[in-house]
Amino acid sequence: MLAKEICISSSQSPIALAMHDDVSIGQQAIISGWGRVHPFSWLSRDLQKLSVPIIDNNVCQTYYKNTTILNSQICTFERKGIGACKIGCGTTLGLFDAEGRVSGVLRLRIL
Repeated sequence: MLAKEICISSSQSPIALAMHDDVSIGQQAIISGWGRVHPFSWLSRDLQKLSVPIIDNNVCQTYYKNTTILNSQICTFERKGIGACKIGCGTTLGLFDAEGRVSGVLRLRIL
């Protein structure tokens, strides 16, 4: 239950939350948030977004050797220095179906 009722409109509507089985390797996702755009910059005043591919968890494990990547986790990687980081604010990962509709939104756990 929500504390406050949501008004459904052309700009607000419910979506299905993606399940791990709905995600495939190579599928594009969108990372968005108000994080830093450079390592030592202030947090962005504008919402930032980036298209990133879903990668295999075994490949992900090679990037994060000191962390255990679980089968229940979804991993993305564009290239070093590009993507979400630990100092991101309100970062989410949006998944899209074949027609380009949002098929789920996940809250990121940044490693």
